[in-house]
Amino acid sequence: SIGELKRRNINAAYVFVKHSKSTNAIGFLFHPTGFGTFVVPASKIKIETREKPWPFFEIVGATITGVKQIGFDRIFEIEVEKGTNRQRLIFESIGSNGNIWLVDSENKVKATLRKRDVETGDTYRTLSLPDSLNPRELSTEQLKERLTPSEGEPPFQFLQKNVFGV
Repeated sequence: SIGELKRRNINAAYVFVKHSKSTNAIGFLFHPTGFGTFVVPASKIKIETREKPWPFFEIVGATITGVKQIGFDRIFEIEVEKGTNRQRLIFESIGSNGNIWLVDSENKVKATLRKRDVETGDTYRTLSLPDSLNPRELSTEQLKERLTPSEGEPPFQFLQKNVFGV
């Protein structure tokens, strides 16, 4: 079941998830030089704040009913249910502009971690995915089509620009 979401500082947030006898933390980092999502035992997270869980207090005790990745990018959803209420936490792990959204079954925003210009009840708009190749479906032909030699560009930069997950 979902625990609370806490912000350690302006660069990190954690969702605590209890399973059987263990509790893990889904860490969400959105600092410009280090970003992403990870799972660690909750005992490894030291939060020194008196701030109350914010803004997802209403999902404490909810049950996770599904997890999925959107495309092959750094966006994923955790579906939760509490009683008859079904909602989704959407993690946009895309760097300094990353965000966590809580939306209802009709895709209406219930809460957001970082966007202040969005009102409760607005429709959540999925980020448009970059025009990148899925490495699970990658063919030699697709790479050849994209391969436009840039003077001095190392191969790893080409892959970072054109293939998801690199």
